[in-house]
Amino acid sequence: MRGNYLIARIAVLVNTGQRSQLYDYVIPPEYVKVIHEGAKVTVPFGNRPVHGYVFELSAEPETTSPLKPISDLEPEELWLTPGQINLARWISDYYLSPLATVLETMVPGGFQGKYQLYYQAASLEGGLEFEAGELSPQARSIYSYLVNKSKPVSRREICTAFGSAADYALRELVAAGVVLKRHQLSAETVRAKTLKGYLLTSDDCEKLTELQQKVVTYLGEHSPATYNDILQATGVSREVVKGLVKKGLVTETTLTQNRRPLELSHQPQAKELQLTPDQAKIFNRISAQLGQGFSVHLIHGVTGSGKTEIYKRLTKAVLATNKSVLILVPEIALTPQIAAEFNAAFPNLVAVLHSRLSTGERFDEWNRIRLGQARVILGARSAVFAPLVNPGLIIVDEEHENSYKQGEAPFYHAPTVAEELARQSGAVLVLGSATPSITSYYRATTGTYHLHTLPKRIGRSLLPTVEICDMREELKAGNRSIFSRSLLNRVEEALQARQQVILFLNRRGYASFVLCRSCGHVIRCPNCEVSLTVHRALPRLACHYCLHEAPLAKSCPICKSPYIRDFGVGTERVEREIYKYFPSARVARLDGETSLRKGSIQKILGAFAAGQTDILVGTQMVAKGLDFPRVTVVGVIAADLTLNMPDFASSERTFQLISQVAGRAGRGDVPGHVVVQTYNPEHYSIVAAAGHDYAEFYQQELLFRRRLNYPPFCAMVLISISSPQEDTGLEAATLLEQQLRGELSPAAKVLSVRPAPLPKLRNRYRYQIVIKWPAPAVSDQDRLRVYHCSQKITGTHEADLRISIDVDPASFL
Repeated sequence: MRGNYLIARIAVLVNTGQRSQLYDYVIPPEYVKVIHEGAKVTVPFGNRPVHGYVFELSAEPETTSPLKPISDLEPEELWLTPGQINLARWISDYYLSPLATVLETMVPGGFQGKYQLYYQAASLEGGLEFEAGELSPQARSIYSYLVNKSKPVSRREICTAFGSAADYALRELVAAGVVLKRHQLSAETVRAKTLKGYLLTSDDCEKLTELQQKVVTYLGEHSPATYNDILQATGVSREVVKGLVKKGLVTETTLTQNRRPLELSHQPQAKELQLTPDQAKIFNRISAQLGQGFSVHLIHGVTGSGKTEIYKRLTKAVLATNKSVLILVPEIALTPQIAAEFNAAFPNLVAVLHSRLSTGERFDEWNRIRLGQARVILGARSAVFAPLVNPGLIIVDEEHENSYKQGEAPFYHAPTVAEELARQSGAVLVLGSATPSITSYYRATTGTYHLHTLPKRIGRSLLPTVEICDMREELKAGNRSIFSRSLLNRVEEALQARQQVILFLNRRGYASFVLCRSCGHVIRCPNCEVSLTVHRALPRLACHYCLHEAPLAKSCPICKSPYIRDFGVGTERVEREIYKYFPSARVARLDGETSLRKGSIQKILGAFAAGQTDILVGTQMVAKGLDFPRVTVVGVIAADLTLNMPDFASSERTFQLISQVAGRAGRGDVPGHVVVQTYNPEHYSIVAAAGHDYAEFYQQELLFRRRLNYPPFCAMVLISISSPQEDTGLEAATLLEQQLRGELSPAAKVLSVRPAPLPKLRNRYRYQIVIKWPAPAVSDQDRLRVYHCSQKITGTHEADLRISIDVDPASFL
């Protein structure tokens, strides 16, 4: 009787081409009482086992076809919470991404098994006689190899033994029916770390030696404990502990050891500062909303105005109600400093999640959160997917940051997902920034969000003075250096006063490109439509997109001329050049290269905080959130880098970067000074940033957005089409544009196909279609039409055609 079975509707971790398809499976009797939404399972799918998550439970299937049973129920620590399941549904619907893609993004690496191909010689009666020419020599060799194996052999092992061309021979053998191929799902790659521990089971101290008595006394207060704990406290040998085990007074047990992230390895002293009147006013207004349902609050506070102290006070209030708090930060570089503050305020309650954690650390932090042991969760973008228990407050610090936007499917925007999570949970969402995004500030000023302002820095520190340095005039004066005379003077003054300097350039490497001055040839990446960047420290030429590398050129590869040189500036060159002017200065660099090793960010920033570094050169990793009281001079080496990007948000990003990096100066008792080097000194974004005038910038940018119909005055979808063949990509994009014009509602404005700003990346030619709708959002009907039109084009073209859909794009780059 089918109706007597309990059915699980499962999202399998396989891209089936269906965005939100769930598959029905029978729940075996042994799992009926324990399974629930979010359970991770293994199920048969086609001819292989796959992992999936239970999204729904039902007494009746939705199909009349025979159903397969669930093969296995995975350990509970790998399950998702019902809240995570609801969030996954919403992300799939809103961002038009398959559930499998969403789930793989949500779940940390190491929680997912991997598929491996295995091969085994088929059992044939009477053996096998090959006829001449029937199989290739390599196929015969591989078959003989498999016959001598008692169990299936992985593809990896076969390719190691016979080379990568073994794939052709394996296909030949499978087609001939003499070798069987099967998929095998490997076990999860991470588990809890366990140690042997000792548990006191009796405190009968008769006939114990003095050393044994010490152990019993210690375990009476600290049971269970590891031997290292016992050794550190009592100094006894392992034999003494074993003697107690033999007497039955102590029992061996298994303890779970948490692998703590480096950010939580130190326990600084907690500091609770007195709130200023402005801070107290904001805290009281927001805290009155806690526990009252969903609401969104934007704190617009200048750099150094004390937003973090408000975050801590709100966190304390939420923890008192036995709820949890999620705090998102845009850069991993920010987590050590903020984690230290929160760990001091809330010891043993803080968990950290970001991509630099080891698999084991991430596994342990994830489970501390899932079990409610950690109720203050701090992390970068993906921390929004943490298995929160009863969230009451979500904080997004530096909410304007572009790094909150995922650069690949499902293209989610963490603050937007955080807002939906808060809505589903009935939590309060707090957005904080000195330079709010245009869209967020527009929503705050039009009543969608609650707006709070912190116009002054706390204490005696003032906002730094900002000097705009016209580099055109520097050139006229004969200064060909990458540093203006004013910046060099300011750096010299700071070093003489034993103060610190930050030099900011949002481009890593030594130089932007290599040019032959004889024939004009620029050395480009063979896979991408970009020049190769010079990295002298490595040394090499490198593509920052596909990671292609080439040796440094000594002559032109085209005309063989020796007159070839580097052009442009990167952080590596800034570091070298500043040494020439100040050879005794202690200089460090923080960018994508120097921060690769685990713990390197903490090491570099720790040395700077301790005063062991005089000048810190860096990319946007040094531009936000960091608080170093001894920094009095900040230099923006090239403010025009982001300004000249072919993107609707380039002015906004320029204003934000200059304002944020300027905010690192003058946070102590000594006033700060910022030098902004530019070839566009009259541009409104640079002038407004120099004047710390967000309101002026906002008004100017809003006029631009309204005139050209960009957010917040429209909703947008960016469709990207790519193919290894240029003609195929353009043809598919043109057909898709025609379909969209015919299918979408009259409210939609479909812009013509255009090459992407980077028209070729990783040997794929890229085209874009932008669609706009009147604000505030795309209709559900048009959203689905966009998805179905894209799927239709993908289905009618070659398999290597790729179409991606970016809802609410932050950039066109």
